[in-house]
Amino acid sequence: MFENFTDRAKKAASIANQEAQYFNNEYIGTEHLFLGILKCQSCMATHILEDLGHDLKEMIKDVRNLIKSGPDMVSMGKLPHTPRAKKSIANAVLEARNMGFHYVGTEHLLIGLLCIDDPHIPRVVLLEHNVNIAQLRHKAKTFRDRNNKTAETAAPAETLGTLSVSYASLKKCLDLSDTPLYDTTRIVGVVPQTEFDVVARRVRFVIE
Repeated sequence: MFENFTDRAKKAASIANQEAQYFNNEYIGTEHLFLGILKCQSCMATHILEDLGHDLKEMIKDVRNLIKSGPDMVSMGKLPHTPRAKKSIANAVLEARNMGFHYVGTEHLLIGLLCIDDPHIPRVVLLEHNVNIAQLRHKAKTFRDRNNKTAETAAPAETLGTLSVSYASLKKCLDLSDTPLYDTTRIVGVVPQTEFDVVARRVRFVIE
């Protein structure tokens, strides 16, 4: 699921697992992913939010106040992601590719969360703090262009200059093994114009 993710993006995912366990939740939801991003020190997403003038501690407090703790202690190691969390990760992959990045960073994870329209915790908190997708996209590109040499280090992509995403890996991420991939709304959020050919409402992936 985390191919071509930066080290900090992977760290954010790891922190999300820890946050879910802290709240005795038997799953990793978008709220845990959001906390993982906010608590991942010196990552691109937090740099962007701080550059926009937001207080990370306040955001973390707001998210924590909305999470419901489970009744029993969770002792499992790696927890499963909820369908919405998988959807946000898939959004992040598509967003990175559409923006011309050759890696998936914490900034894309953040945008992926906000791309989901239903009122889940990260979207509620981000909108309350007046954060929108246009701002995040602009800042992500600005930071990349300004400091490209010191951007988060990503795992090598399979193809030069573009993010390699296979149909199988994205289908696994979206958990669509039994669903024909013809409804583009199931991929949700971001429909890249440069990397995908959309013909007769089918999506043909440019794969490795």
